[in-house]
Amino acid sequence: MTKKTWVIKTDDQRLRHMSYLSQKELPYTATDKEGAEKDKSTPQNSLHHKWLTEVATQNKQHTREQYRGICKLHCGVPILRAASEEYREAYDRLVKPLPYEVKLKYMEAPLDFPVTRGMTDEQMSEYLHEVHTLLTTEFGAVLTQPKDRWFYE
Repeated sequence: MTKKTWVIKTDDQRLRHMSYLSQKELPYTATDKEGAEKDKSTPQNSLHHKWLTEVATQNKQHTREQYRGICKLHCGVPILRAASEEYREAYDRLVKPLPYEVKLKYMEAPLDFPVTRGMTDEQMSEYLHEVHTLLTTEFGAVLTQPKDRWFYE
């Protein structure tokens, strides 16, 4: 199943979306969300993955996927718990009671407890700032500093 998200801001985009929908085979499921909340940007996502590769290359203590889980657990979960009562309730019920090592496994593939995928651009900026601090202070990583730092400061 393919999930496609459309952000409609203009009448022209609305017409293209309507044309797309008219060509879909029935049955299908549609979801409608008011507003145009901005999702994390591609540059933010790319920087995050670059940093994970850099720390895993420089510090062999963990794999890239393990660093990803550590960042999600230590940096992302607190941001989402503070922002969403629903997320906090689900996390506190399902994950918080578990031992630390099990929590990390929940953050990693294949379980991949959702953290960054639902973040807004602003939340992702906060997350990247926290990840940068964690990876440089706790793991001694030297991370790429993008020229345009708006998306994590």
